[in-house]
Parts: sequence; structure tokens; C-alpha cells
Amino acid sequence: MLPKALTEDICSLRAGVERLAFSVVWRARADGTVSAPRFFKSVIRSVAALTYAEAQARIDDAGAADGVSVALKTLARLTAAMRARRAAAGALTLASPEVRFELDTETHDPLDVGMYQVRRGGEEKGRGGDRRAGSTARARARRRPPSLLLLPCFRSGPPTRWWRR
Repeated sequence: MLPKALTEDICSLRAGVERLAFSVVWRARADGTVSAPRFFKSVIRSVAALTYAEAQARIDDAGAADGVSVALKTLARLTAAMRARRAAAGALTLASPEVRFELDTETHDPLDVGMYQVRRGGEEKGRGGDRRAGSTARARARRRPPSLLLLPCFRSGPPTRWWRR
């Protein structure tokens, strides 16, 4: 288990909070093809923090026309197109169930066990773009391996300006 400070604050994408990041941006077409990847250090600010269920509800709501819902619907269509391209190219799909445990808040003893609910858009657990970004970054590293890789170390207080040269 990771410390609560990491999972619920420092490494969590919270609405309206700036976070230091290493970003990959690429052009995407409706058919799921991507091109022109660019890699850069960045500061991001999430507009909303949603659970998978909340995000899926916005995707399923035909009347939702706010900016976040429109963006989610666009990403869901793109993810479906990317998944279809991978399947057509012969990608292996593993569909093993995941187990979810309910723990007692005080003793941390297991209280109940159940199956993780896979949502329609969540065959990749809502991270369709993350996989493409990772494979793009790996491909770039194979072509031109970095001579040095520095990762930020977050301490309490304001973040250092590690992204500036």
C-alpha cells in the first residue's frame, strides 16, 4: 500500500490544483490513428476529478453538453477506435476478473469480497490514452535513449521549478 499522502494528495489529479507533469501530446484522427507526438515538461490543472462511474455516467448522458462531458465523449469515441485498430491488428485481449476487497476502516481486516465491475469504456480502466502515451514514449526512447533521466522529488511546501532549465 502506498501512503495516503501520495495516493490522495501529492500524486492525485485534483480539480483546480496545479501538478507538475511530463506530457505527451499527439494528433489523433477519428479512426484512432495518432501522429506527431511531442514530449515536454508541463504544469497541468485538472478541470474535474471524477470516479470511473461518474465519468461513465457523463458519457452515457445524451443531454450532457458541458465541456467536461463533451471531452469525455470525444475521448470515449477515440478510445473505442484505438481499441478496434489494436484488435484488427491482432492484439491480445485479456479479460480476467479482478477481485475487490472491502476492508474494515479500523482493523483493515477484510469484510467482504467481490468482483471489480468493468465499465463499458473501462476495458482499460479508463486509461486509453495512457497506454498510447506509454508506447509512444517507449518508441521514442528506443530511437534516442536519454543519457540522463531525472524524476522530481516532492517535499512539503511549494514545488520547486524543476521543469525550467
